[in-house]
Amino acid sequence: MIVKRSADETRAYLSDASNLKGTCDAVVFPENEADVVEALKRANERGERVTVAGAGTGLAGARTPMGGTVLATDNLDKIIEIDERTRLARVEPGVSLNRLRERARELGLFFPPSPTEEDCYVGGAIATNASGGASFKYGAVRDYVKALRVVLPTGDTLALRRGKQQAKERRLVLLAETGGAIAAQLPCYESPDVKNAAGYFVKPYMDAIDLFVGAEGTLGVIVEATIELAPLPEELFSCVAFFPSEKSGLDFLDEARERSRSEAGVSARTLEYFDGGTLTLVGEKYPDVPADAGAAIWFEEETTPEEIDEVAERWAELIVRHGGDPDDVWASLDENDRRKVKEFRHDAPAAVNEYIAANDFKKLGTDVAVPVSEFRDYYEYVKRKIETFGLRYVIYGHGGDCHLHANMLPENNKQFLHGRECYRYLCIEAVRRGGTVSAEHGIGKLKRGYLVDMYGVDAVREMAALKATFDPKRILNVGVMFDESFFPR
Repeated sequence: MIVKRSADETRAYLSDASNLKGTCDAVVFPENEADVVEALKRANERGERVTVAGAGTGLAGARTPMGGTVLATDNLDKIIEIDERTRLARVEPGVSLNRLRERARELGLFFPPSPTEEDCYVGGAIATNASGGASFKYGAVRDYVKALRVVLPTGDTLALRRGKQQAKERRLVLLAETGGAIAAQLPCYESPDVKNAAGYFVKPYMDAIDLFVGAEGTLGVIVEATIELAPLPEELFSCVAFFPSEKSGLDFLDEARERSRSEAGVSARTLEYFDGGTLTLVGEKYPDVPADAGAAIWFEEETTPEEIDEVAERWAELIVRHGGDPDDVWASLDENDRRKVKEFRHDAPAAVNEYIAANDFKKLGTDVAVPVSEFRDYYEYVKRKIETFGLRYVIYGHGGDCHLHANMLPENNKQFLHGRECYRYLCIEAVRRGGTVSAEHGIGKLKRGYLVDMYGVDAVREMAALKATFDPKRILNVGVMFDESFFPR
């Protein structure tokens, strides 16, 4: 196991994409499960804090250490096997999604949730129950996790397999491989019926594996995962369509979502929205964006070579009906075109992150999702509220899931403080409408107050009590989801 202590060697592990900065005494790089067990046992005996670090692509500050040791998963990067027959992949947590995709593609397979950040590690994607554009059709990562090996903060290990360990009502008993038992009382709160990555996933009779998916590394360290893949589509029609106004773009989005859900003519797997501000932000890199475009939608549909022309015609009709020009669209005619479309989607958040980092602010980008019935009204509320604070902003993201990222771009510290105040209004309003404060990025260290706004103090105390069951000395990812004031005394 490699250990690094000098400032030059540890600097890269003191922040993530949120731009929250921290400190640590050392970074350890386990090479196998035994190293993880050893590192956690030692830390537990000494009462030393350990922060788990993946690729650093997170946007909520979860991997930013506040003292103690960083446990970096970089060297736990083996693709152990991919079984073509069962379509199951066994991987270590430090495997990047990009590597997994490339290997799966060679076998005619793909990972359906398709989280947007390709450099993300599989362990991080599981820890946050990540999702991406294709999650509109396929759902989030949780649905594809079939088995986990987890090292608890005590150094004990769990082997979890979907369907094998389940709660009785809200009581979950797990047997460690060393023979000890962990009896956990599950919290009683109800999660909203939208895409959600805020707090622990709990419900009566739940599968034990789901407790660790989306737990943000607070209950244990994932050292191996078995995930389900799917057959690669024969053909994929991928397209960016431009619209004269936000209203026309949102009208197109609403109809495409409804028709896809009801199997009425189109069947999108991806529906991503970009407002006019986003098009301006990335405009220098993409001069072929129409000058008068007020919004854009990126959509994809799986098809076959024989049917792709018919699919394209159906989408063209829908584009025209909502004021778009089929001659201005970016349609994927080959792999290069498809790559351009994906880069366009990636460059929107990348441009925001670059702006935030260059101005040394923490990111002010919402991760809320709301029910379909609330989506349009909430969208207008977001715009009005941000404009009331006099802030520049861009809005983009997963329109099919009613999950958009409103990113405020402050120009000075005073505006940043106004942005933080505005951000809370946006989160509280989303919760009031039956939504969530985090649909895919988790709570981390930056959104703890919003978790309380969403579930209430008593529910967060229940979450802290659940963590204490697995981490009695409170050493692992301390400060993620909730601060220490919520732990039982």
